[in-house]
Amino acid sequence: MMLLETSKTVQLEDKLDVNKQETRYRNTTPLHHALIERNHGILKLLLVILGSIMRGLGATECDGLNLLEFAVEKSDQRCLTTLLLHCHSKAIVFFMGGWETIIPKHASLVGNVELWDEWERGILDLTRKVLRPIHKLAEAGPQEIIESLLHSGMNVHELDEDNWTPADIAARYHHKELDELLRKDDPDRDLAIHK
Repeated sequence: MMLLETSKTVQLEDKLDVNKQETRYRNTTPLHHALIERNHGILKLLLVILGSIMRGLGATECDGLNLLEFAVEKSDQRCLTTLLLHCHSKAIVFFMGGWETIIPKHASLVGNVELWDEWERGILDLTRKVLRPIHKLAEAGPQEIIESLLHSGMNVHELDEDNWTPADIAARYHHKELDELLRKDDPDRDLAIHK
């Protein structure tokens, strides 16, 4: 069975350009079609063949959306999870801001423990050099991780480029307990800039 699957994959690789766009106005690729049809098996096969989805995530747009945005709007959670966690797309998705914006804000992904764990690891991974990781984590409100960062001495009063502290961000996303935790020993400052 495995040999048969491998031979089918090799045949597909020879004949199929998974980045090939339709010549009509929508610019869809086979990956877009798999996402529209919510065909998890075909999506996984295409990702294996593709090897690296840099072009698919970035340059290839359909309906004005890159592939990741397209998956959020047109596909289901299973396909989106596969796309986000695929070994060839994880780093690319992260650097494009996908992990930072899509996972905490896409309601259907909230209960997906595997995605959340990967998202948190990515933010805390020193090799990825995420600016102000505690600000990113405050959007989603994972209290235990932030508490461990507090115990390790991370500066929770640091301002980001918009003059927001992690507590400001937690409050903005309605994480009341986290907001209170982060405001302990908060220095006095003018909050009028956020109104």
